[in-house]
Amino acid sequence: MSTELTPQPPLDRRDQERRGRQDQRRRAQLTEIELRGRQLGEMRFHSDPLGSPDPAVARLVYDDLDVAITADVKAGKTRHNLLSWPVRQVPKVVAVIDCVVLYTFCAVILNVPLDDPLSSPISALAAGFLAILAAGASYLWLALTGNRTRTFRDDFGEVRWSLLGATSWIMIGVSLVLVATLSLLMYDRILAELVDSLDQGQTPIAPSLALAFALISAVANLCVVAVHAFDGSAESELRRTLGRLLLRRQRKIQRWQRRAVKMMGRTEAGADRTGAVSGSGERTGA
Repeated sequence: MSTELTPQPPLDRRDQERRGRQDQRRRAQLTEIELRGRQLGEMRFHSDPLGSPDPAVARLVYDDLDVAITADVKAGKTRHNLLSWPVRQVPKVVAVIDCVVLYTFCAVILNVPLDDPLSSPISALAAGFLAILAAGASYLWLALTGNRTRTFRDDFGEVRWSLLGATSWIMIGVSLVLVATLSLLMYDRILAELVDSLDQGQTPIAPSLALAFALISAVANLCVVAVHAFDGSAESELRRTLGRLLLRRQRKIQRWQRRAVKMMGRTEAGADRTGAVSGSGERTGA
């Protein structure tokens, strides 16, 4: 039997070269995926409470907070208790309602017809901008007041009013003036709508209904402060923020790891096929 090797046909040689190039591309992609996964594991977070911590520091802070909060909960302290998700959405709903009320008020001032605002697009746009600006600023201030008040709660969730300083009292005073202003606007809009829609014999009840809606508006805006003040503690909020950051980063790393495993399988399969083709060529003519 002849032991000389016969040269491979050109078609098999080109196919083998093509498979080799594909294998090189897959290995390059695998290297890139592995580098990207390591970069994600070392990349700093963008977290306002802690600046830009690296994942190791964030994990240590999260673990320390988790141990401390768990110990407080076991001891019966309730200041870390979080409100339910529907209750935490109440401030956003109140902000939207305030924006609608402020828009109608601004529309009346700028002579924008509420039934056809597109007839005066510039004025309607200005009214919408002013309403969003006023509602956003109101929500921000009330939320800041609530967050400020939350820092003075004791272990059982009660606000220690005697510890509040001048800045905190000024913030609370401005919030009360703001809530009273929003309630007055609600009273004015409801009263105007009721006077226009009710019959002459029913107009005496319009002030009472408008006052009721104004009181509801005041309670709703005070809820913005209350939700931010009683939704856990500063420690539990920081733990929740770090938990989201760590979980989001872990999911990204896992996605890149799955891509690396998949690409590694393709690379090994391509190498096996290339080796099989090369082996079959070497055995030809044996």
